[in-house]
Amino acid sequence: MLVDFELFIFLVRNLRGMYAPMIRDGHERYVSWIVKRYKYRDIGVADCIVKSRSEVFKGRLEGKPFHVLRPLTRSLAEAIEIFSSSLAENTGERCLLKSMALSLVYAIPLYLTKNSLDTLQKKGMIVHVVKGFVKDLNQAKLHMRIAGYSVLDYLVNSVRAATECIRSKECKPDNIVSLRREFAERDEKRYWRIMNKGDNIVIAYIDHVHKLLRMGIAENFVSSEARVLLGMPIGILLDSMPGIHTD
Repeated sequence: MLVDFELFIFLVRNLRGMYAPMIRDGHERYVSWIVKRYKYRDIGVADCIVKSRSEVFKGRLEGKPFHVLRPLTRSLAEAIEIFSSSLAENTGERCLLKSMALSLVYAIPLYLTKNSLDTLQKKGMIVHVVKGFVKDLNQAKLHMRIAGYSVLDYLVNSVRAATECIRSKECKPDNIVSLRREFAERDEKRYWRIMNKGDNIVIAYIDHVHKLLRMGIAENFVSSEARVLLGMPIGILLDSMPGIHTD
């Protein structure tokens, strides 16, 4: 199922982030926190998450505040299927990777849970993190918004750099990781208000392209709109947000 073009434009302009948990997570806690803080905003979620716990999302879809995100074209839908099925080792990972792909399509940050962050770390996809302490709700909302700027500001360059590297036929996985780590080390200055003020991971910079290269399938994504899946996802950890464990 594809998204209507006019709805796609609306969502690209208005989405704040992509809820990206593992299927096994306790969604009520995370979803309730998001709903309370973003009652009048728009948050994306993958259909596989909603289907796994439909009761949690009852009355909270169609912009209240969640939207089930879908690709715009059939070829992009097929690319997302290849992307998620190739990189995943099980159903739970497949849903997370679909969320990650959709976050790139809509140019929004991932709202990660501890379990989804741990999964990406174990898969070797976290290339850099920002550790710190988020002291209150205002600071939480600010940095969730800043994470959106991180994604958008590097989207074009990350896609083009990856595409050029892959097309060169001399691209090595470490080349991509180095490029993205260099960006992350520059970009982390945005988070100066919280950086180094605690030991909790707040922001995670992610790379999957080095995995696609090692698997020999990166060239599948350099043509047409599928190139957007070569961008760099960036996540903010919900578990580091104030009130997430007490609401």
